[in-house]
Amino acid sequence: MNDNGQTNLATKTEQLLKYRLKFEDLVLKISTHFIDIPLDQIDAAITQTLKEISLFCGNDNANIYTFSEDETSFSLAYHWSNERLCLNIQDQQNLVSTDNPWWFN
Repeated sequence: MNDNGQTNLATKTEQLLKYRLKFEDLVLKISTHFIDIPLDQIDAAITQTLKEISLFCGNDNANIYTFSEDETSFSLAYHWSNERLCLNIQDQQNLVSTDNPWWFN
């Protein structure tokens, strides 16, 4: 490998290590935040966490859905999106699993 190839490899390795450290910092921050959080602040903390994860990943939104006990439907439980996106939460309730098979593959 020539010096240019070694330099590129070293640069890429350094970038990957920096990304991993930032990711680990995010996981640590989220984990420690949830350790002692009062129950009345859980919903807001989950939404804030969705925001932090989305921004870290470069996404515009993040959602958490819950499934019915019989797994025939699911509903939006938590959502974060940037100001450019608008999601009608009521439209995301009691969605039928068979109408959305791609979610289950």
